[in-house]
Amino acid sequence: FTPKKRLERAMVAAAKASAADADAVLLMIDAAKAAKRGIDADEERIVADLRASGRQALLALNKIDAADKGPLLTITAQLNASGAFSEIFYISALTGEGIEALLDAIDLALRPLTESLKLLIPYEEGGILSSCYRQGRVVSRRDEPWGIELEVELPRGLTPTVAAFRVV
Repeated sequence: FTPKKRLERAMVAAAKASAADADAVLLMIDAAKAAKRGIDADEERIVADLRASGRQALLALNKIDAADKGPLLTITAQLNASGAFSEIFYISALTGEGIEALLDAIDLALRPLTESLKLLIPYEEGGILSSCYRQGRVVSRRDEPWGIELEVELPRGLTPTVAAFRVV
């Protein structure tokens, strides 16, 4: 889409600015059309802009139920080689195929990188306490006879390690 009118140019500029500030970017391409005609100039420009930004986006190739699979695989290889995408999803909005996996990826991309937790750590679990201080941000600490009550912000990857000590 090449903007010709002033309003169109303003809308494209606003979309680009929003994408630059977004927590996650998703590009959706009509797979049936791309399989017939290839990636068009507008899509190539968007991919180039993503690559130039240094941010990786999610790519959804929609209408796979209507796309010729041979050319679609070639298009996918071309888009994957661009380095602009962290993940590529084949979806069909019509049949629902691939939608759940795409929604899971969007959910993961939009989750905060840290999680706030309340923990009760027994004194003999000093390694867990040490990990919380080393890898997280301790908000509050209270030493009790039965253990240490801790409010902490931890990276998502560490939360399974402390799950047994979580207080709801």
